[in-house]
Parts: sequence; structure tokens; C-alpha cells
Amino acid sequence: MDMGRISTIDYKGNSILIVDWSTLSLEGIVELAEEARGAIHSAPPHSLLILSDFTDTHYDKATADTLADYAVSNKPYVKASALVGMTGMRKILYNVVSRVSGRDFSLHNTREEALEWLVSQ
Repeated sequence: MDMGRISTIDYKGNSILIVDWSTLSLEGIVELAEEARGAIHSAPPHSLLILSDFTDTHYDKATADTLADYAVSNKPYVKASALVGMTGMRKILYNVVSRVSGRDFSLHNTREEALEWLVSQ
């Protein structure tokens, strides 16, 4: 599957859903959240390994609210979720989304690190 910013790759025999949030504005985040939700909600419960890249993504309260709602709605479908690019102010975004959604995410510096962590789950 490749819908631009949403793709599925095979990594060491595991299917990984990649959602690329990098450099998006709030409007792009809202659009991608809806698009990704459709892909995620079609999966069996607790089956998905997801890598989300937030490198240089816009951050504000509206972003946090949008992503928290997205994370809550996806919780039943996700086995493990790794995040890349949560530096600086985006770490605050991570903390808000994690707390509000009740979800645990693993933070990584690179996509490669995130992929390695995901396949170990």
C-alpha cells in the first residue's frame, strides 16, 4: 500500500505501516490523520506495527488534540508503535498525546532504529 504519506513495507519478514507526518502543517496533519485512520481501522485488532515520522512537523495545541484523538481511535488495532522525530517542542506533543490516549509509544532517533524495535515486539 502506498498512498503518498502512508505506505506498508516488509522489514525482516514483518509488515510495517509507515505514516510520514514530517514537515506537515496543521491542515496536513488533519488530512493525514483521516487518511491513516481509514487504513488502520481496516486491520485486525492488535495486529499493526506502525512507524510514525514526525520530523519537523508543526506543533501546537490543535495538533496535539488532533493526534490524541487519532491515537485513541487507533488503539484497538495497534500491536506496537514507534515514533521518529520527536525532538524539541514535539516531545511535549508526544507527552500530551501519550497521556491523553493512554498509549505507549517508543521514541527513536532514526527510522532504522524504530524498525529494529518494531520487529522485536
